[in-house]
Amino acid sequence: MWSKYQQLEQVARNKDAFGTTKAEVESILGTPKYEESLGGIMADTVCVWVEGEERIGVAFQPLGPNGEMVATRINFLPLSPWQKFRQSVLGASDDWP
Repeated sequence: MWSKYQQLEQVARNKDAFGTTKAEVESILGTPKYEESLGGIMADTVCVWVEGEERIGVAFQPLGPNGEMVATRINFLPLSPWQKFRQSVLGASDDWP
């Protein structure tokens, strides 16, 4: 699962202003186990992929040039050692999803 997350992060870094589309995310991760829209016109749609204790959560919004759903946030759990350090020292929260 971690290698898929890294692949997704690499795709996101190589994209232009509009980010990674939902179709691109699903081509890497497959169909999400959970998908929920949080309501409202600009609210996130959150998808979660699960393998054992690991999970990847991606929030999407319709921000693409043609209204496509694009990733606005990507996260991996359980937290990596770097994320744990960052959270303990800087108080940054990476506990989503």
